[in-house]
Amino acid sequence: MEDIKKIFQDTIDELLTHNWSEEEIITIKKMIANMNTYKYLLSTSLKKDIIVMFQLAINVKTELEILRDKVTIIEKELHNSLE
Repeated sequence: MEDIKKIFQDTIDELLTHNWSEEEIITIKKMIANMNTYKYLLSTSLKKDIIVMFQLAINVKTELEILRDKVTIIEKELHNSLE
């Protein structure tokens, strides 16, 4: 099994590649800082749960970006059809 530290770092790297609002970035950075501060107190299963939570956030953000792109395209098509 892949080292949990590497999985965590890969997940964080992927998480930070998305276009987050300033408030979301602050929240993510606080969560990362807390993970690093308490990493020796957290059980392996809890660390894995946190990684899954981050991966879920990535998936939700990706889907949101796709939906926003589709809405933008539909708005442009609608605007062009009304001209």
